[in-house]
Amino acid sequence: MRAGQTLSDYVELVSDEGNPRRPNIYSLLECTTLPESLAERFECGGERKFLYPLVFDTMLNVPGILKTLKDPVVAAVQDGRGVIVLDDSCEGPPLAENAVTQIATIARELNFPPDALVIINHNMDYGRWMDGWAARHGAGLHRPLSVYYHSWVVSVTEMLAGLRRKDTQLIGPMFPDPDSLEQHIERQLGARIGDRAAGNKQFLAMNFAARTHRILLMLDLIDRDILSRGEVSFGGVGRKLSPATVEAQREELAYFFQWSRLKRHWDALTAMGPLTLPGGDRPHDPSGGSLILDFDFEAHRRTAFSVVTESDFTARGLRRITEKSLKPLIGLHPFITIGLPGTLRTLRQLGFKTFDGLINEDYDAAFDAEIRFELATQEIHRLATMDRRATDLFLYEAAPALIHNARHVVFGLPAVLRETMVLPALEALEGITRKPAAL
Repeated sequence: MRAGQTLSDYVELVSDEGNPRRPNIYSLLECTTLPESLAERFECGGERKFLYPLVFDTMLNVPGILKTLKDPVVAAVQDGRGVIVLDDSCEGPPLAENAVTQIATIARELNFPPDALVIINHNMDYGRWMDGWAARHGAGLHRPLSVYYHSWVVSVTEMLAGLRRKDTQLIGPMFPDPDSLEQHIERQLGARIGDRAAGNKQFLAMNFAARTHRILLMLDLIDRDILSRGEVSFGGVGRKLSPATVEAQREELAYFFQWSRLKRHWDALTAMGPLTLPGGDRPHDPSGGSLILDFDFEAHRRTAFSVVTESDFTARGLRRITEKSLKPLIGLHPFITIGLPGTLRTLRQLGFKTFDGLINEDYDAAFDAEIRFELATQEIHRLATMDRRATDLFLYEAAPALIHNARHVVFGLPAVLRETMVLPALEALEGITRKPAAL
Protein backbone atom coordinates (compact mmCIF):
# COMPACT_ATOMS: atom_id res chain seq x y z
CA MET A 1 0.00 0.00 0.00
CA ARG A 2 1.39 3.41 -0.93
CA ALA A 3 1.72 5.95 1.87
CA GLY A 4 -1.02 8.55 1.84
CA GLN A 5 -3.47 6.68 -0.39
CA THR A 6 -7.05 7.89 -0.26
CA LEU A 7 -10.36 6.54 -1.44
CA SER A 8 -10.07 8.63 -4.61
CA ASP A 9 -7.19 6.35 -5.62
CA TYR A 10 -9.65 3.50 -5.87
CA VAL A 11 -13.05 4.93 -6.75
CA GLU A 12 -13.77 7.01 -9.81
CA LEU A 13 -15.89 10.08 -9.19
CA VAL A 14 -17.44 11.25 -12.44
CA SER A 15 -19.50 14.16 -13.61
CA ASP A 16 -20.84 15.60 -16.85
CA GLU A 17 -21.70 18.96 -18.37
CA GLY A 18 -25.01 19.07 -16.58
CA ASN A 19 -23.51 18.27 -13.21
CA PRO A 20 -20.10 20.00 -13.11
CA ARG A 21 -19.82 20.61 -9.38
CA ARG A 22 -18.78 17.99 -6.89
CA PRO A 23 -20.39 17.65 -3.46
CA ASN A 24 -18.75 17.51 -0.05
CA ILE A 25 -18.02 13.79 -0.31
CA TYR A 26 -15.35 14.56 -2.90
CA SER A 27 -13.18 16.23 -0.25
CA LEU A 28 -13.69 13.16 1.90
CA LEU A 29 -12.49 10.91 -0.91
CA GLU A 30 -9.47 13.07 -1.64
CA CYS A 31 -8.36 14.10 1.85
CA THR A 32 -8.97 11.09 4.04
CA THR A 33 -6.07 8.65 4.19
CA LEU A 34 -7.28 5.08 4.27
CA PRO A 35 -6.28 2.77 7.11
CA GLU A 36 -4.22 -0.15 5.85
CA SER A 37 -6.91 -2.78 6.30
CA LEU A 38 -9.48 -0.80 4.31
CA ALA A 39 -6.97 -0.01 1.57
CA GLU A 40 -6.06 -3.67 1.28
CA ARG A 41 -9.71 -4.56 0.77
CA PHE A 42 -9.91 -2.00 -2.02
CA GLU A 43 -7.02 -3.73 -3.73
CA CYS A 44 -8.74 -7.13 -3.68
CA GLY A 45 -9.59 -7.29 -7.36
CA GLY A 46 -12.81 -6.58 -9.23
CA GLU A 47 -13.77 -3.71 -11.46
CA ARG A 48 -14.54 -0.55 -9.61
CA LYS A 49 -17.81 1.26 -10.03
CA PHE A 50 -18.07 4.98 -10.54
CA LEU A 51 -19.69 7.34 -8.07
CA TYR A 52 -21.98 9.90 -9.66
CA PRO A 53 -22.32 12.98 -7.39
CA LEU A 54 -25.80 14.40 -7.72
CA VAL A 55 -25.75 18.14 -6.93
CA PHE A 56 -28.89 19.63 -5.40
CA ASP A 57 -30.01 22.59 -3.32
CA THR A 58 -32.38 20.60 -1.11
CA MET A 59 -33.40 16.96 -1.01
CA LEU A 60 -36.79 18.08 -2.33
CA ASN A 61 -35.11 18.86 -5.66
CA VAL A 62 -33.63 15.36 -6.06
CA PRO A 63 -36.73 13.64 -7.55
CA GLY A 64 -36.81 16.08 -10.45
CA ILE A 65 -33.05 15.79 -11.01
CA LEU A 66 -33.26 11.98 -11.10
CA LYS A 67 -35.78 12.25 -13.93
CA THR A 68 -33.31 14.29 -16.02
CA LEU A 69 -30.26 12.05 -15.65
CA LYS A 70 -28.55 11.39 -18.97
CA ASP A 71 -29.12 8.01 -20.58
CA PRO A 72 -25.52 6.73 -20.19
CA VAL A 73 -25.64 7.44 -16.45
CA VAL A 74 -29.03 5.73 -16.07
CA ALA A 75 -27.80 2.70 -18.04
CA ALA A 76 -24.63 2.42 -15.96
CA VAL A 77 -26.58 2.57 -12.71
CA GLN A 78 -29.16 0.07 -13.98
CA ASP A 79 -26.56 -2.56 -14.80
CA GLY A 80 -24.60 -2.03 -11.60
CA ARG A 81 -21.61 -0.12 -12.98
CA GLY A 82 -22.40 3.10 -11.13
CA VAL A 83 -23.78 4.46 -7.88
CA ILE A 84 -25.45 7.84 -7.35
CA VAL A 85 -24.22 9.77 -4.33
CA LEU A 86 -26.60 12.25 -2.67
CA ASP A 87 -24.35 14.28 -0.39
CA ASP A 88 -26.49 15.90 2.27
CA SER A 89 -23.73 15.83 4.88
CA CYS A 90 -22.96 19.51 5.36
CA GLU A 91 -26.04 20.86 7.09
CA GLY A 92 -29.64 21.58 6.42
CA PRO A 93 -33.12 20.47 7.41
CA PRO A 94 -33.68 16.79 8.22
CA LEU A 95 -34.76 14.55 5.39
CA ALA A 96 -38.43 15.01 4.64
CA GLU A 97 -40.49 11.83 4.42
CA ASN A 98 -42.16 12.88 1.17
CA ALA A 99 -38.78 13.59 -0.45
CA VAL A 100 -37.37 10.16 0.44
CA THR A 101 -40.57 8.50 -0.72
CA GLN A 102 -40.42 10.29 -4.07
CA ILE A 103 -36.72 9.49 -4.49
CA ALA A 104 -37.31 5.80 -3.74
CA THR A 105 -40.32 5.65 -6.07
CA ILE A 106 -38.42 7.19 -8.99
CA ALA A 107 -35.43 4.91 -8.36
CA ARG A 108 -37.79 1.93 -8.68
CA GLU A 109 -39.34 3.36 -11.86
CA LEU A 110 -35.83 3.71 -13.33
CA ASN A 111 -35.11 0.05 -12.53
CA PHE A 112 -32.19 0.98 -10.28
CA PRO A 113 -30.79 -1.78 -8.05
CA PRO A 114 -31.68 -1.39 -4.36
CA ASP A 115 -28.19 -0.12 -3.47
CA ALA A 116 -27.90 2.35 -6.36
CA LEU A 117 -28.41 5.40 -4.14
CA VAL A 118 -26.18 6.47 -1.28
CA ILE A 119 -27.11 9.32 1.05
CA ILE A 120 -24.21 10.88 2.93
CA ASN A 121 -26.17 12.37 5.80
CA HIS A 122 -25.69 14.47 8.94
CA ASN A 123 -28.28 12.72 11.10
CA MET A 124 -26.89 10.28 13.67
CA ASP A 125 -30.37 8.77 14.01
CA TYR A 126 -30.93 8.36 10.28
CA GLY A 127 -30.94 4.57 10.53
CA ARG A 128 -33.73 4.62 13.11
CA TRP A 129 -35.61 7.21 11.06
CA MET A 130 -35.20 5.04 7.96
CA ASP A 131 -36.45 1.96 9.81
CA GLY A 132 -39.64 3.86 10.58
CA TRP A 133 -39.92 5.00 6.97
CA ALA A 134 -39.52 1.42 5.68
CA ALA A 135 -42.14 0.15 8.13
CA ARG A 136 -44.62 2.77 6.92
CA HIS A 137 -43.97 2.32 3.20
CA GLY A 138 -43.20 -1.38 2.94
CA ALA A 139 -40.42 -3.30 1.27
CA GLY A 140 -41.64 -2.46 -2.21
CA LEU A 141 -39.74 0.82 -2.23
CA HIS A 142 -35.99 1.17 -2.42
CA ARG A 143 -34.26 2.00 0.83
CA PRO A 144 -31.31 4.35 0.15
CA LEU A 145 -28.13 3.36 1.97
CA SER A 146 -27.01 6.13 4.31
CA VAL A 147 -24.10 6.94 6.58
CA TYR A 148 -23.62 9.82 8.99
CA TYR A 149 -20.93 12.31 8.01
CA HIS A 150 -21.05 15.94 9.10
CA SER A 151 -18.40 17.71 7.04
CA TRP A 152 -18.47 20.93 9.07
CA VAL A 153 -17.74 19.15 12.34
CA VAL A 154 -14.92 17.13 10.76
CA SER A 155 -13.44 20.14 8.94
CA VAL A 156 -13.47 22.35 12.05
CA THR A 157 -11.90 19.61 14.15
CA GLU A 158 -9.17 18.92 11.59
CA MET A 159 -8.42 22.64 11.35
CA LEU A 160 -8.08 22.92 15.13
CA ALA A 161 -5.84 19.85 15.25
CA GLY A 162 -3.64 21.13 12.43
CA LEU A 163 -4.68 18.32 10.10
CA ARG A 164 -6.19 20.71 7.58
CA ARG A 165 -5.67 24.41 6.92
CA LYS A 166 -8.45 26.86 7.58
CA ASP A 167 -10.47 27.03 4.39
CA THR A 168 -8.07 27.91 1.60
CA GLN A 169 -6.17 30.57 3.49
CA LEU A 170 -2.43 29.94 3.71
CA ILE A 171 -2.09 29.88 7.46
CA GLY A 172 -0.47 27.37 9.74
CA PRO A 173 -2.34 25.06 12.11
CA MET A 174 -3.99 26.76 15.05
CA PHE A 175 -2.36 24.45 17.58
CA PRO A 176 0.73 22.84 16.01
CA ASP A 177 1.85 21.13 19.23
CA PRO A 178 0.69 20.44 22.80
CA ASP A 179 2.61 23.43 24.19
CA SER A 180 0.68 25.87 22.01
CA LEU A 181 -2.59 24.40 23.24
CA GLU A 182 -1.49 24.59 26.88
CA GLN A 183 -0.61 28.27 26.42
CA HIS A 184 -4.07 28.83 24.94
CA ILE A 185 -5.68 27.08 27.93
CA GLU A 186 -3.71 29.22 30.38
CA ARG A 187 -4.68 32.44 28.58
CA GLN A 188 -8.35 31.56 28.39
CA LEU A 189 -8.71 30.52 32.02
CA GLY A 190 -6.39 33.16 33.45
CA ALA A 191 -8.46 35.93 31.89
CA ARG A 192 -11.58 34.71 33.65
CA ILE A 193 -10.80 33.16 37.02
CA GLY A 194 -9.99 35.98 39.46
CA ASP A 195 -8.51 38.21 36.76
CA ARG A 196 -11.49 39.49 34.81
CA ALA A 197 -11.54 43.11 33.75
CA ALA A 198 -14.18 45.34 35.28
CA GLY A 199 -17.28 45.55 33.14
CA ASN A 200 -16.88 42.12 31.53
CA LYS A 201 -20.16 40.38 30.77
CA GLN A 202 -21.32 37.07 32.20
CA PHE A 203 -22.20 35.12 29.07
CA LEU A 204 -21.62 34.85 25.34
CA ALA A 205 -24.49 34.06 22.96
CA MET A 206 -24.02 34.08 19.18
CA ASN A 207 -27.22 33.80 17.14
CA PHE A 208 -27.05 34.72 13.46
CA ALA A 209 -30.08 33.22 11.72
CA ALA A 210 -33.33 34.34 13.38
CA ARG A 211 -34.78 30.88 13.90
CA THR A 212 -37.66 30.32 16.27
CA HIS A 213 -35.64 29.11 19.26
CA ARG A 214 -33.18 32.01 18.89
CA ILE A 215 -36.01 34.54 18.76
CA LEU A 216 -37.52 32.92 21.85
CA LEU A 217 -34.15 33.12 23.60
CA MET A 218 -33.76 36.81 22.76
CA LEU A 219 -37.27 37.55 24.03
CA ASP A 220 -36.55 35.55 27.18
CA LEU A 221 -33.31 37.46 27.84
CA ILE A 222 -35.27 40.70 27.54
CA ASP A 223 -38.07 39.39 29.76
CA ARG A 224 -35.68 38.26 32.51
CA ASP A 225 -33.77 41.55 32.20
CA ILE A 226 -30.42 39.84 31.58
CA LEU A 227 -29.73 40.77 27.95
CA SER A 228 -27.33 43.48 29.16
CA ARG A 229 -25.38 40.87 31.13
CA GLY A 230 -24.26 39.11 27.97
CA GLU A 231 -22.28 39.68 24.81
CA VAL A 232 -24.93 38.79 22.27
CA SER A 233 -24.97 38.73 18.49
CA PHE A 234 -28.27 38.37 16.67
CA GLY A 235 -29.31 38.71 13.05
CA GLY A 236 -32.45 40.62 13.93
CA VAL A 237 -36.11 40.18 13.02
CA GLY A 238 -38.37 42.38 11.00
CA ARG A 239 -35.55 44.13 9.16
CA LYS A 240 -35.29 43.34 5.42
CA LEU A 241 -38.02 40.72 5.79
CA SER A 242 -41.36 40.76 4.04
CA PRO A 243 -44.45 41.29 6.21
CA ALA A 244 -45.51 37.74 5.30
CA THR A 245 -42.22 36.32 6.60
CA VAL A 246 -42.48 38.27 9.83
CA GLU A 247 -46.07 37.11 10.30
CA ALA A 248 -45.01 33.50 9.64
CA GLN A 249 -42.39 33.85 12.39
CA ARG A 250 -45.02 35.11 14.80
CA GLU A 251 -47.37 32.24 13.92
CA GLU A 252 -44.63 29.67 14.57
CA LEU A 253 -43.72 31.34 17.86
CA ALA A 254 -47.35 31.26 18.91
CA TYR A 255 -47.18 27.45 19.14
CA PHE A 256 -44.97 27.81 22.23
CA PHE A 257 -46.64 28.47 25.56
CA GLN A 258 -43.79 30.88 26.35
CA TRP A 259 -45.14 33.17 23.63
CA SER A 260 -47.95 34.35 25.90
CA ARG A 261 -45.31 35.59 28.35
CA LEU A 262 -42.80 36.84 25.81
CA LYS A 263 -44.88 38.35 23.00
CA ARG A 264 -45.08 41.73 24.75
CA HIS A 265 -41.36 42.17 23.93
CA TRP A 266 -41.77 41.53 20.19
CA ASP A 267 -41.81 45.17 19.19
CA ALA A 268 -38.75 45.89 21.32
CA LEU A 269 -36.84 43.03 19.69
CA THR A 270 -37.92 44.08 16.22
CA ALA A 271 -36.82 47.67 16.83
CA MET A 272 -33.50 46.49 18.21
CA GLY A 273 -32.25 45.26 14.85
CA PRO A 274 -29.08 43.19 14.38
CA LEU A 275 -26.72 42.98 17.35
CA THR A 276 -22.96 42.59 17.03
CA LEU A 277 -20.28 41.69 19.54
CA PRO A 278 -17.80 44.29 20.84
CA GLY A 279 -14.58 44.67 18.92
CA GLY A 280 -16.13 44.78 15.48
CA ASP A 281 -17.51 41.23 15.46
CA ARG A 282 -20.61 40.68 13.40
CA PRO A 283 -23.49 38.24 13.14
CA HIS A 284 -22.39 37.48 9.58
CA ASP A 285 -19.02 37.57 7.88
CA PRO A 286 -19.14 39.88 4.83
CA SER A 287 -15.39 39.66 4.23
CA GLY A 288 -15.54 36.25 2.60
CA GLY A 289 -14.15 34.37 5.57
CA SER A 290 -15.89 31.38 7.05
CA LEU A 291 -18.36 32.06 9.86
CA ILE A 292 -18.20 28.33 10.57
CA LEU A 293 -14.44 28.22 11.11
CA ASP A 294 -14.16 31.55 12.97
CA PHE A 295 -13.30 31.31 16.67
CA ASP A 296 -13.62 34.50 18.71
CA PHE A 297 -11.32 33.63 21.59
CA GLU A 298 -11.33 37.23 22.85
CA ALA A 299 -15.10 37.11 23.33
CA HIS A 300 -14.70 33.84 25.23
CA ARG A 301 -12.00 35.38 27.44
CA ARG A 302 -14.23 38.33 28.30
CA THR A 303 -17.18 36.17 29.38
CA ALA A 304 -17.77 33.37 31.86
CA PHE A 305 -20.03 30.90 30.02
CA SER A 306 -21.73 30.33 26.69
CA VAL A 307 -25.34 30.01 25.63
CA VAL A 308 -25.23 27.81 22.52
CA THR A 309 -28.19 27.94 20.17
CA GLU A 310 -27.70 24.90 17.98
CA SER A 311 -29.06 24.71 14.44
CA ASP A 312 -32.06 22.59 15.45
CA PHE A 313 -34.49 22.68 18.34
CA THR A 314 -37.77 20.95 17.48
CA ALA A 315 -36.91 18.59 14.57
CA ARG A 316 -38.17 15.03 14.99
CA GLY A 317 -35.99 12.02 14.23
CA LEU A 318 -32.82 14.11 14.08
CA ARG A 319 -29.69 13.91 16.21
CA ARG A 320 -26.54 15.84 15.38
CA ILE A 321 -24.14 18.47 16.60
CA THR A 322 -22.65 21.26 14.53
CA GLU A 323 -19.58 23.47 14.86
CA LYS A 324 -21.60 25.64 17.26
CA SER A 325 -21.14 23.05 20.00
CA LEU A 326 -17.37 22.89 19.40
CA LYS A 327 -16.74 26.59 20.00
CA PRO A 328 -17.27 26.71 23.79
CA LEU A 329 -15.23 23.50 24.07
CA ILE A 330 -12.13 25.07 22.54
CA GLY A 331 -12.98 28.44 24.10
CA LEU A 332 -12.92 26.82 27.59
CA HIS A 333 -16.47 27.83 28.43
CA PRO A 334 -19.08 26.03 30.45
CA PHE A 335 -22.21 26.08 28.34
CA ILE A 336 -25.97 25.73 28.24
CA THR A 337 -27.39 24.50 24.95
CA ILE A 338 -30.70 25.47 23.37
CA GLY A 339 -30.89 22.53 21.00
CA LEU A 340 -32.26 19.06 20.38
CA PRO A 341 -32.78 16.65 23.27
CA GLY A 342 -29.72 14.50 23.83
CA THR A 343 -27.21 17.06 22.56
CA LEU A 344 -25.19 16.89 25.78
CA ARG A 345 -25.43 13.10 25.75
CA THR A 346 -24.00 13.08 22.24
CA LEU A 347 -21.09 15.28 23.31
CA ARG A 348 -20.35 12.92 26.19
CA GLN A 349 -20.44 9.97 23.79
CA LEU A 350 -17.80 11.77 21.72
CA GLY A 351 -15.58 12.00 24.78
CA PHE A 352 -16.39 15.44 26.23
CA LYS A 353 -17.36 16.37 29.78
CA THR A 354 -20.42 18.46 30.53
CA PHE A 355 -21.20 20.25 33.78
CA ASP A 356 -23.87 18.31 35.63
CA GLY A 357 -23.51 19.25 39.30
CA LEU A 358 -22.51 22.81 38.43
CA ILE A 359 -25.30 23.30 35.90
CA ASN A 360 -28.70 21.63 36.05
CA GLU A 361 -28.56 19.65 32.81
CA ASP A 362 -31.99 18.05 33.18
CA TYR A 363 -33.08 20.06 30.15
CA ASP A 364 -31.07 17.76 27.87
CA ALA A 365 -33.35 14.80 28.65
CA ALA A 366 -36.58 16.76 28.15
CA PHE A 367 -38.15 15.54 24.91
CA ASP A 368 -40.79 18.28 25.00
CA ALA A 369 -39.26 21.41 23.45
CA GLU A 370 -41.15 23.83 25.69
CA ILE A 371 -40.04 22.10 28.88
CA ARG A 372 -36.48 21.89 27.54
CA PHE A 373 -36.49 25.61 26.78
CA GLU A 374 -37.88 26.54 30.18
CA LEU A 375 -35.36 24.41 32.11
CA ALA A 376 -32.44 25.75 30.08
CA THR A 377 -33.41 29.41 30.36
CA GLN A 378 -33.89 29.08 34.11
CA GLU A 379 -30.26 27.99 34.34
CA ILE A 380 -29.14 30.81 32.04
CA HIS A 381 -30.81 33.30 34.38
CA ARG A 382 -29.24 31.71 37.46
CA LEU A 383 -25.71 31.79 36.04
CA ALA A 384 -26.12 35.23 34.48
CA THR A 385 -27.10 36.78 37.81
CA MET A 386 -24.33 35.23 39.93
CA ASP A 387 -22.05 37.73 41.65
CA ARG A 388 -18.35 37.83 40.90
CA ARG A 389 -17.32 35.65 43.82
CA ALA A 390 -19.84 32.93 42.91
CA THR A 391 -18.78 33.11 39.26
CA ASP A 392 -15.10 32.68 40.16
CA LEU A 393 -15.95 29.64 42.28
CA PHE A 394 -18.12 28.22 39.48
CA LEU A 395 -15.30 28.57 36.94
CA TYR A 396 -12.73 27.17 39.36
CA GLU A 397 -14.84 24.05 39.92
CA ALA A 398 -15.49 23.73 36.17
CA ALA A 399 -11.79 24.07 35.26
CA PRO A 400 -10.92 20.33 35.13
CA ALA A 401 -13.74 19.67 32.65
CA LEU A 402 -12.86 22.79 30.65
CA ILE A 403 -9.22 21.72 30.31
CA HIS A 404 -10.23 18.18 29.36
CA ASN A 405 -12.59 19.47 26.66
CA ALA A 406 -10.01 21.78 25.09
CA ARG A 407 -7.41 19.01 24.96
CA HIS A 408 -9.91 16.49 23.64
CA VAL A 409 -11.30 18.65 20.82
CA VAL A 410 -7.76 19.14 19.46
CA PHE A 411 -5.99 15.86 20.19
CA GLY A 412 -8.75 13.32 20.85
CA LEU A 413 -11.77 14.20 18.74
CA PRO A 414 -10.15 13.72 15.30
CA ALA A 415 -9.66 10.02 16.02
CA VAL A 416 -13.18 9.69 17.45
CA LEU A 417 -14.74 11.34 14.39
CA ARG A 418 -12.62 9.21 12.09
CA GLU A 419 -14.01 6.09 13.73
CA THR A 420 -17.62 7.25 14.08
CA MET A 421 -18.13 9.36 10.94
CA VAL A 422 -15.41 9.19 8.31
CA LEU A 423 -14.57 5.47 8.24
CA PRO A 424 -18.23 4.36 8.25
CA ALA A 425 -18.72 6.55 5.16
CA LEU A 426 -15.70 4.99 3.48
CA GLU A 427 -16.74 1.49 4.52
CA ALA A 428 -20.17 1.99 2.99
CA LEU A 429 -18.75 3.35 -0.26
CA GLU A 430 -16.15 0.60 -0.34
CA GLY A 431 -18.83 -2.02 0.04
CA ILE A 432 -21.03 -0.85 -2.80
CA THR A 433 -18.22 0.04 -5.22
CA ARG A 434 -16.74 -3.45 -4.81
CA LYS A 435 -20.03 -5.27 -5.11
CA PRO A 436 -20.10 -7.17 -8.43
CA ALA A 437 -22.13 -5.55 -11.18
CA ALA A 438 -25.46 -7.08 -12.02
CA LEU A 439 -25.29 -9.91 -14.53
